[in-house]
Amino acid sequence: MKKTAEENKKFWDAQAQQHEGHAVSWWDVHMKKLEIDHIIPYLQSTDVVLDVGCSNGASTVAIQQAVGCTIEAIDFSLRSIQQAVPHPQITYAVGDILEMDTAASFDKIFSIRCLINLMSTESQHKARLNIH
Repeated sequence: MKKTAEENKKFWDAQAQQHEGHAVSWWDVHMKKLEIDHIIPYLQSTDVVLDVGCSNGASTVAIQQAVGCTIEAIDFSLRSIQQAVPHPQITYAVGDILEMDTAASFDKIFSIRCLINLMSTESQHKARLNIH
């Protein structure tokens, strides 16, 4: 049975309620480190960056601390955003990549496995267009 977008959101809210740190989005800490290490070389300390689908910000914080950039981070799970650890150079907000303000401007945008969690190819396409 195919999940609805609302069921998908409930799943991620439950993950945030049951887990902490990287385990909210994925338990494989070694893969998370590879993802983070892959993103870091593309960012500079002067960049204003958008993290799309930040979950609770565990990866966001690691990236920010390594680079020193300013990051705006969004996730559609309120519970995940509520878990995010405050950081002076990171702003967290509940946000949906499918309904984001496409007039906003950033130096760089990254997303770690957000697109694969969208419910259809059409949604993935719309998200890519919004990011662009």
